[in-house]
Amino acid sequence: MSKLLRRYNVTEYINEMGSVSFRELQKRFPGVSDMTLRTDLKELAEHGEIIRVRGGAKSINSNTHAGDLYFRRLQRNVDKKVQIALKAEAYLREQMEKSPNLSIYLGSGSTTTEIAKHFPDEWCTVVTSSISAAYALASLKKPTVVVCGGTLNRFNCCCDSSSNLAYLERINFDIMFLAVAGYSEIEGFTCVKEVMDETIGIIKKRSKKVIIPIDSTKIGVAYPITHAGLEDVDIIISDDGIKEKDKKHFLDSGVQVL
Repeated sequence: MSKLLRRYNVTEYINEMGSVSFRELQKRFPGVSDMTLRTDLKELAEHGEIIRVRGGAKSINSNTHAGDLYFRRLQRNVDKKVQIALKAEAYLREQMEKSPNLSIYLGSGSTTTEIAKHFPDEWCTVVTSSISAAYALASLKKPTVVVCGGTLNRFNCCCDSSSNLAYLERINFDIMFLAVAGYSEIEGFTCVKEVMDETIGIIKKRSKKVIIPIDSTKIGVAYPITHAGLEDVDIIISDDGIKEKDKKHFLDSGVQVL
């Protein structure tokens, strides 16, 4: 079993039980050493997936609503999100000067919401399923903002629905901002929970440029759902804390780094 799958299974077991002792985890995963289990719990807790308690762990959902988790993420690494948003703003202004009335897809996530807060007030069309991003864009006068409907996904404060596919298949996007939770060389760009992967696939295919905003703390981190590989991406926007080796890795793969 890979580390990624094992940690996913550990998290799911903790979420299912609500609270577990370390002894219970040992029984549930008999082929995993105590040291490996302790490392898994430590890193899962650091990434906000579980809560470590004395002698075991408990589900982060046991005392926190999913919507609260999203707003907690909005407050995490704010300085890095702002750096990314300002770089995205500068890039968008440059592109809008060259080609007015761009069609832009803005994915759902805390970093893309920060981008929405710094979005240029210029003529363009922005399509998003993110409720928080749409709310931030509502203060602007010039962009046409299209909000995709569907079932509320509290984890990402967005709407999920396959009914949007027919509409999205008709749009030629100039830019797609794809929200991700992590990147690793093996798994690629990953997310914690599946969010209408078919919809994301269609938008990727219909976009001239795919941009991934990702803060430096998420590089080297992998989650269960892969949304894209380096071959799918044109530009990565990160903060100033990105390591030179990671930047070189992206550049060597033909991906522009801002």
